Amino acid sequence: MAEPCGAECELEKVLGRLRREAFELLRPLGKGREMKRSILGIAVAVVFAAAVIAPVAGADPTRGKNVTHIHAVCGSQIVNVVVNGNGEFTPAHDLASTSVFIPTSFNTTFTFTPTGGSPQVDLDTSAKKARVANTVTCTIPLQTIFSGPQGTGTIQGTVTGFFTPR
Repeated sequence: MAEPCGAECELEKVLGRLRREAFELLRPLGKGREMKRSILGIAVAVVFAAAVIAPVAGADPTRGKNVTHIHAVCGSQIVNVVVNGNGEFTPAHDLASTSVFIPTSFNTTFTFTPTGGSPQVDLDTSAKKARVANTVTCTIPLQTIFSGPQGTGTIQGTVTGFFTPR
């Protein structure tokens, strides 16, 4: 019994079958069939390319390996973002738009409380050296960012930065 292949493999099989059937339908047309086959081949290639490229273009930032969901208030606007990664100034993707928040300074408190243990507090007051104009300060209310068998992590404080596009 053959192992099942992924979505891309299945798509390739379906497109191959459609292409063979389309060529069989065009075969009896006689004059001009080579041109029609070429046009059909190009059309199938375009559809296949679109099917393969579309998932990459529509990448979902909420499904990454190190994703953190954060709720913040920026000015008078409530913002829900996701941060992919664990770098100091990792950008945050706004879930309601295509904007990205680029942090320039932090005043945040991260607390990790291991199961059955005492809280471990980390205060982050880092800032980029270069001054950036037209920034906004976002308040992060106390919130749990993860919870599991090892313990619970919370965050609160403020982050200053700017949204793209500017």
